[in-house]
Order: sequence, then C-alpha cells, then structure tokens
Amino acid sequence: MSENPTSPENEELVVDQAETEAEETETVESETAAEEAPEAAVTENGEAEAANELLDSTEGPVDVEKAIRDRLNKFRNDLRLLPGNWYIVHSYSGHERKVKANLEQRRASLDMEDYIHEVVVPMEEVIEMKNATRKKITRVRMPGYVMVRMSLDPDNAVLRTVKDTPAVTGFVGDSRLKDREDQIPTPLSFQEAYAMLAPSVEQEFTRELEAAAVATPEKAVRVEFEIGENVTVINGPFAGQTATVAEVMPESKKLVVTLTLFGRDTSTELAMEDVSKQD
Repeated sequence: MSENPTSPENEELVVDQAETEAEETETVESETAAEEAPEAAVTENGEAEAANELLDSTEGPVDVEKAIRDRLNKFRNDLRLLPGNWYIVHSYSGHERKVKANLEQRRASLDMEDYIHEVVVPMEEVIEMKNATRKKITRVRMPGYVMVRMSLDPDNAVLRTVKDTPAVTGFVGDSRLKDREDQIPTPLSFQEAYAMLAPSVEQEFTRELEAAAVATPEKAVRVEFEIGENVTVINGPFAGQTATVAEVMPESKKLVVTLTLFGRDTSTELAMEDVSKQD
C-alpha cells in the first residue's frame, strides 16, 4: 500500500444518489414501512432470516422477549469476533448516508478493504402523526456521526482516506494530538460500540419477527385488545391517562396508542402490560 492513498482529483464519488436522499425518509406504514431497514453490524446475519428461522424452529407461540434477548446475545458474540475497532466520524448533519456511500466507494477504489471493514449509519424507525395520518419515519439515529470499523496501518494511510472523504470533518477523540497531521483517534470500547449498534438490531429484528408471524398466523400471540378501544395506562410517565389503541402488535406484546398531551393527540408505543382494559 502506498504511503499516501488520497484520492486523485478526478476520483468519482458516489454522491448523486446519496444527495437526493432526505435526512428523514417518510414511509406510509401500510405501504413501505418494511422497505428500508436500519443499518446494523454483522450484516451477513440478516434479521429477516433470523426471524424466519426462529419461527420455523419453534412450536406454538413465540416468547418475543426471550427471542429478542437471544438475538441480541448472538449479535454481541458475533460483534466480538469482527476484526478492527470501531471509530466515530464527524460529518455534516444530513450528510451521514452520503459519507457512508462515498467512504465505501473510496475503500474499493483505493484498495482499502483490508483496513476499512464496515461503515454504519445507525437508523431508527419512529411513528409520527402528520395531517391526521400515521406514518413511519426512518431517520438517522445519531445526526452528524458515522460509525466506521477499521484497522490502522503503520503509515496511518487509512486515517487520511477517511478524513479526506467529502463531508467528513474528523474523528471523535483525536484532539489529544492536534499538533500532528496524523492524529490518532481513540476507538470505542466494545461496550460503547454494542450500545450504539444494538438498538437498530433490536428494532429491525422485532419488525421482521412481526412480519414473519403475519405470514405464519398460528405462531401469533393471542391478545385481548382491539383497535379503537379505550384503555388506561397503569405504568410509566403516562400512568392514569386514558388512551386509544391505534395498533396492536401481538408478536412484540406492544400497542401503539394515542393519548392527549398538552391539548394535542400524540402517538406512543407501550407494552401491553402497561395498560389495562376499561370496564
């Protein structure tokens, strides 16, 4: 590997598609909620595949909470075996996916696959009410930050490759060597990396488990709640308030309910055990 692998002036960057992406991708729940999945590490173990394997190997209703714990334990174990360390890269807010696309293109064009192993933009899916319509919003969970799993080389060429990527402003944790051009960033601890990646894995696995259960209804968990009925919140910050069931998610034992906060209807997700039916 050459000492200075910075890109040529005419290097092509993967920007056209990334520039057209909105910072938040809105998808109507009934149409495209499952089309865009959050980014996650250990991508060779897809959450859809894991969910289908679980349902195929289980007789009777699935214990969703146990299934999620088991999936996260496997993810943790797989994460430990991956080469390299995780680093956090600063980017311009709203350019996170552009940075990911450009860095992956530079990794290939500059022959850096042995050093830059994975680029992740953690995503999350939330429900919002817009114009009286419930929509699922897939958005960047940590605006202005991109996770990179990489191995350092003796000449720090990999660091320059990352720093020279358009829309990258630097690494988190490299201020201790500001007087040097080749600042060495501080990697995340294993627990820090896991804490940043696990929420996306959990959310995606839960969604895929619900989708797989719909295809195999005999696996579904029986529930007593119905859309449109009023319930009373019995646990959490909304305890004592009346809410209306907007969505029932039996596989995850959760409800999406609508309640009134400060005079406005607000949707939130609650565990079934945190609400009670009204007489």
